[in-house]
Amino acid sequence: MGALAAFSTPADDVAERRYTLPAAATAKLRIYNQTGQLISTQALTRGVGAGSQTVLQLPTKQLHDGVYPCQLRSAAGRQSLRLLVQH
Repeated sequence: MGALAAFSTPADDVAERRYTLPAAATAKLRIYNQTGQLISTQALTRGVGAGSQTVLQLPTKQLHDGVYPCQLRSAAGRQSLRLLVQH
């Protein structure tokens, strides 16, 4: 699986996530709350080419302060990170 990164962390109003996949794929980003409940799924509407970087923005104003586990899933596998939200 390619690289998954979140900027800026800690996030205030908006967090940007940058993805690079090793092969062309359709990917989904899943965001969970502190109790492990799925709260958001963002799907890339088109296939992402190998080695190309994609940026998605997550508005964080509606999220409470805390740590949110995120997972990028594609046919190539999955990768996780934690997003810290502080208002």
